[in-house]
Amino acid sequence: MNWYEFEDQGPKITVEKGRCRFSGQCIGKPYFLTSLERDTPRATFQSFEVTLIAAQVAKCEYGIAVLTNRGNTNPETPWHGLWVGFDSQGKLRRVLGDTTTANGGQIVLTGMEVKATLPDPKMVRLKIERGVMGNQGQMKCLNIWIWNPAKNDYDLVEKDIQCSEGAGNDYRVEVWGRCDKNAEYSFYADNARILARTKGSK
Repeated sequence: MNWYEFEDQGPKITVEKGRCRFSGQCIGKPYFLTSLERDTPRATFQSFEVTLIAAQVAKCEYGIAVLTNRGNTNPETPWHGLWVGFDSQGKLRRVLGDTTTANGGQIVLTGMEVKATLPDPKMVRLKIERGVMGNQGQMKCLNIWIWNPAKNDYDLVEKDIQCSEGAGNDYRVEVWGRCDKNAEYSFYADNARILARTKGSK
């Protein structure tokens, strides 16, 4: 499946030394998304992980998302899912919402702060992983992880975030950035990985 770029608000997505760079001035609608997106099969989805590298982020919000629910397969129908990212103060937040409210929204206003120690606030590897909850594992949920270089492993920072699933056979994953009109920002997304579950796993 291909990656899709949505960059009609001013900031552009380019590739520099193997990294995706999100940069530029917002000349469109305030806090509308610039994003890099890809659909991935729901049946085998395990996790989505990306390294985010801050450059000029004092006036923007940026992060990743896993979108799990679409009311129907109409391309115009909004996606709904989990958005995880940094506000303009550098605080990590998360919010459940859809793509309609994400355009023009601000995670600093609607998102819950994720209580986590960041090993390096300027370079953070985030992972959103699908899990199950309930005695029979019948309820789908999402978990948030942050890479800890000292351990050479991930730290679980929030778990059992309930998510719903709608029509269609895919999830959608994305890297996103947004800012106020006339503001500028710049950050990099590196080493994006979508991991698939092995056959027979929940």
